[in-house]
Amino acid sequence: MPAQQALAQTTTNVSLPNYDTWGGGGFAELGSVALHKGEAVLNLSSIATVVDQGWGYQDPSNGLLLGLAVDSNYVWAVIAAGSDHSVQTIHFTAGTQDLTALNTALQAVDWASNPNVRIAAIGNSWGYPGWELHVSDASFSVTTASGVPEPASWGMLLVGFGLLGATIRSRKTSVRYA
Repeated sequence: MPAQQALAQTTTNVSLPNYDTWGGGGFAELGSVALHKGEAVLNLSSIATVVDQGWGYQDPSNGLLLGLAVDSNYVWAVIAAGSDHSVQTIHFTAGTQDLTALNTALQAVDWASNPNVRIAAIGNSWGYPGWELHVSDASFSVTTASGVPEPASWGMLLVGFGLLGATIRSRKTSVRYA
């Protein structure tokens, strides 16, 4: 990619409906952002208030997931807000490892069949008696770029961002202990 060619970036914010289920089970897609061939995801974040008010066991995957959907299949997902028996407002930002895995899955999409490809917010409620999931005040944001460099350059770009973040974090840490 020529040095002077800039990536065209788009940020989309999606507000999600409240989601309540009792002993339900499975995935419920609450909102999504369509993706197109040649795009990559630069940032993915969310905020949600979650609680499992049931009397059963707790598991962090009983909550809000963010995933890459290709037609009706979820080919990548991450727990954005896992619930337990306390009401929590959880902020999530995908890290370098998550973004690398997401973009690798996105690059593997067979675009020739014109698939419906999207980043989706998914309510994932466990289907056991006594399990409840309540998600409220939720939204997510995705920043995409078109004109993405070839996979090797994209990987080096993400590694560079990760190293920059680690450097900044280590400087902040060293200042705290000085």
